[in-house]
Amino acid sequence: MPTPDQVTHHVVKGEDAELQDVLVTGQLDVTGASTFTGAATFSGALSQSTEAVTATVGGGTTGLITAGSRFVTITCDTATKQVSLPAASVGDEITLYIGATGCEIISAVAADKINEVVVGATNELAMPATSMIHLVYFAADNWHARGWDTDGTALAALTPDGL
Repeated sequence: MPTPDQVTHHVVKGEDAELQDVLVTGQLDVTGASTFTGAATFSGALSQSTEAVTATVGGGTTGLITAGSRFVTITCDTATKQVSLPAASVGDEITLYIGATGCEIISAVAADKINEVVVGATNELAMPATSMIHLVYFAADNWHARGWDTDGTALAALTPDGL
């Protein structure tokens, strides 16, 4: 492979592709999931993934939140519909904005808990309309959630309940 100052365009493909000591001075586009081992330093703006999801009965299809999303806008037509949290890694954070109709959070992972209550199989966390919920995956199978209404007032304790 050429030295870094000689590379103007190079495509690396493969499941186990590895690059070391790479300096990117232009745009870097990464397609698919990527894992960075060690520190990553950004001196400019870091663009994070956003998406819009629509709550569904059972939280499937359009109700699935994509792994790696950081900000999710949720629309719903009935407060009993659900969105599903993705499989996560410790340190993942997701902020949800719920539109004019509230909905419920469940998880695609059966063992996942929100605020110490399982939401992967038997419970759900109700989210009020026009609220913001911030979730942090702090340990295996554990999310912590807190929320605010549109004027910034903290929501009461968020406790999942039965489906």
